[in-house]
Amino acid sequence: MKKLFSVILRFPLKDKIKILFVGLFFLIALMVSISLGYNAIKVLAETSQLAYPTASTFQGIKKNLGIPKGFLKKELNLSLNLSNKQLLSKEYVLNEASNFKLKRAQFRYYAQDLKKSLFFTLSFFGLFMLVYVSLRNKNSLTPSLKLRMGRFYVPALLFSVLIGGFVLGKSPNPMEALVKGIKVIGGFYPGSFNSIAILILFIIASVIGNKIICGWACPFGALQELLFIFSSKIKKYTLPFYLTNSIRGLIFLFSLFVLFGLIGSSAGFMIYHNINPFNVFVPYFKPVIILFSILIFLVASLFFYRPFCQFVCPFGLVSWILERVSIFKIRIDRDKCVKCKACYKSCPTGAIKSKVVNDRIPKECFSCGRCLDKCPMQAIHYE
Repeated sequence: MKKLFSVILRFPLKDKIKILFVGLFFLIALMVSISLGYNAIKVLAETSQLAYPTASTFQGIKKNLGIPKGFLKKELNLSLNLSNKQLLSKEYVLNEASNFKLKRAQFRYYAQDLKKSLFFTLSFFGLFMLVYVSLRNKNSLTPSLKLRMGRFYVPALLFSVLIGGFVLGKSPNPMEALVKGIKVIGGFYPGSFNSIAILILFIIASVIGNKIICGWACPFGALQELLFIFSSKIKKYTLPFYLTNSIRGLIFLFSLFVLFGLIGSSAGFMIYHNINPFNVFVPYFKPVIILFSILIFLVASLFFYRPFCQFVCPFGLVSWILERVSIFKIRIDRDKCVKCKACYKSCPTGAIKSKVVNDRIPKECFSCGRCLDKCPMQAIHYE
């Protein structure tokens, strides 16, 4: 930490202001996450001695845990038609394994706000590291001491998958936030300030830093990224951006037409619910098509970069559009760039080439920082 501050103090005033700006966002998000994490663990500890005898009813357990019935039924994989007065015999949840499910359900319920804050903590951590590494390398007089993004990116991805996904569950996530927001606005989902608020915050974060939500915090995006990284010996393929983005856009438009009843007769139906790969982080998904979509996208991640993000995710489409107005993003110092193309091979989407040649319709950048590591002239900055 002392070394971090000593490096920052050597930055020019303009760069100090930049790092202070993004560092403040990260510290606020981190403090909120610590507070919410403590509260969730405290609630869990206070009820750790609760006993659930064989004669317990669903209503009794629900009351003891203080969890809404719909949430609890899903977490325990129970029938949604289960009566509140029905006894939960061994065939349901009352065994040693089920106590773990009860605790998990309780923790996930009381940690819902923690999950939201962790999205921003991870996102702003990524933003801070991208800006810090970029400024440090730009102001360094010794290129041999160049700090690399990979040492921060992979641990953040692992944290997103393990904690933000498998421990805390699938909700919220960028796709769900956009889908729920659209359904609330269209009157197809119970009016919820939280649904709109989380979508607005995701959009604001995307404006502050290009795709930091998608690139650093989204658990399924992180899972695809890790599979892509750890399967480096498998040959990778890249499809034209106009094709992947067109498919993603057409799926989004088609889903809106179906939702609002312009196609078919199922107004209120959202296609994304039936291909939601975020269900890999929960124990209760039932439709077989969801299982197939999860397997398809995970297997495809071995050969293509973030296939779900590029081909399907509606928030990915929105965040790509928002890149035009993002405050912090990859920029090229054209006075330093010698067009050696060292960065081209490092970028899994071809976004850096788009920036170097100044394409009118740039490919999407997931702010992974690979190009920062590869540029020998330090002509690529994230600021």
